[in-house]
Amino acid sequence: MSRQTSLRGGKAKGVPGAAQKLGSEWLGWRGVVAHPDAPAGGGGHGHFLLRRVAQRKPATRPSAGRPRPIAPVPLQGTPAPRPPNQSPVTNPHSLGVLKSVQTDLVDVKVDAKVVADGAAASGAGETSFTQPGWTSPGYSTDPHHKIVKFNGKFTWKGTITVQTVYAAQARPDQLSGYGRGTTDADVRSRDITLGFHESCHRRDYEAYLKAHPLPEPPIWQLA
Repeated sequence: MSRQTSLRGGKAKGVPGAAQKLGSEWLGWRGVVAHPDAPAGGGGHGHFLLRRVAQRKPATRPSAGRPRPIAPVPLQGTPAPRPPNQSPVTNPHSLGVLKSVQTDLVDVKVDAKVVADGAAASGAGETSFTQPGWTSPGYSTDPHHKIVKFNGKFTWKGTITVQTVYAAQARPDQLSGYGRGTTDADVRSRDITLGFHESCHRRDYEAYLKAHPLPEPPIWQLA
């Protein structure tokens, strides 16, 4: 998950993978685990290519789109991989007040928090945020259409909320299908669950909010 998180962005989603045993056709070039259709798949280049893999009907091949980050049959003499680490538990907490401005024409107080996991009607795992809206005051003008009075304040108050939700068929302890939870480092450390994937999104949102101050409210004054 190397992308930058922006408050203008949408939602960060994770799709759990279904565990399945990988056959010998997944043990590709130089012993790496790769989809048979991938450059590193099969038995290598040229005459080393496994004919039985190349001649398989496309419909019978494992899915290239979602190869699943699961353990292959261990190579002879190598130990089986360790089981996945327990999925991180979401820790609800406040990020404090991110912006507070009080003047005759401005009323701003915005804080942020991470809340407990919730449920989604569809999809899989998804981490997103909500943010409060703002309102601008009306104004009065003179006969020459010059503003002579603001009728109220610019108001921006509320809480930015970060939350992970899981659909009925998704669980934090399922395997991640892509992105975090499937990198080489994650596989070595056994952080390969959907819950770990979503925890990385939560950390990204929190880090972004801490590193990027909220915009300043508009400054209005009457001439």
